[in-house]
Amino acid sequence: MTRELNTQIGSKARQAEEARLSRLCKSIHKHKAGLDFAVEESFGGELDHKAWREAFESSDPHETIRTMAVTGSYSAIVNASTEILKVAAGNRLIGLLPHRRPHADQVFAAAQGDGGLTEEQMRLLSDCYVLEGRLETVTLVDGSQTRAVLPPGLGAGEVRDGPTDSFGSLALYLMLAERADPVSTLPVVDGWGGDAMVSFRRDGTSCLRANIAGRDAAAQAAIDDALVQWVAAAPEGSAELGHDASVATLTACDPGPDAAAVPDHSFAAFTVAAVRNELLGELAAAGMPTKVASCTANGVVADPAFRPVLDAAIAHPDRAPDSSILRPFQQRVLAIATACGRQG
Repeated sequence: MTRELNTQIGSKARQAEEARLSRLCKSIHKHKAGLDFAVEESFGGELDHKAWREAFESSDPHETIRTMAVTGSYSAIVNASTEILKVAAGNRLIGLLPHRRPHADQVFAAAQGDGGLTEEQMRLLSDCYVLEGRLETVTLVDGSQTRAVLPPGLGAGEVRDGPTDSFGSLALYLMLAERADPVSTLPVVDGWGGDAMVSFRRDGTSCLRANIAGRDAAAQAAIDDALVQWVAAAPEGSAELGHDASVATLTACDPGPDAAAVPDHSFAAFTVAAVRNELLGELAAAGMPTKVASCTANGVVADPAFRPVLDAAIAHPDRAPDSSILRPFQQRVLAIATACGRQG
């Protein structure tokens, strides 16, 4: 699973990726402790199916906070495990490069084929990954639809490296959140309407090019603006952006061995998305009108009272934030839900 291919990846990029893998491995242990703590504190140490279902489906914001502590840690464990497997399989299949990791189902199959997972374990991990994705996907409650996007073309000297693929809204969110605030980035990515991506090599360097579409003109403009800022902050010459009325075309290449390591803000980004989407899903499942549920969930993560909760979760992911931090946040959840309900 770990034998390497000859690639053009620089030593600094490789070191940064290895450091990220180390953090992921450590985070699994921390989030497992956090999950055990959340189950102990919120559900008396045992997840009774009936009690969990009642809490998960309740419209009471206090129950929402209680279940989010469990599902948030669960999502973090699944994401970290899948990322590690992606790199392990990608190292053997296509080279250790962050934007060239295979899809989760390919990773699970490769791990099972190499004897790293039994067939039963592969099915279980796949089911967990699908469930985790459902917890994070806002489109499940707002009824939005993506659209077909034509793949970008290649220029002279650019050699395709694999079939047409999808970049995806989650990857777009995590990428943009590397260089921008995750709270302000989330509503931008909510406007994602579909994409198509191709990987290629240019002068021996691994690159990708993606056509990224918004749901409407306003969403497209917001995505364009966010990508402009991301490209401007990228290492010189490693990324460029083209756009027209219907799509933004992002081209990004391996910046080489001298590029500075990109700070890993993925945990903060995942936390913001998990809190917002978990609350949104639970409110919608409880029968709250979609517009009111969306207003409440987005208002909660944008509210100043959420920032101390986020900071505490980042600093100490293995335990719940102190009550002095949670109490003002919980009060704001109720106030925001009430205000959104009045707006209708």
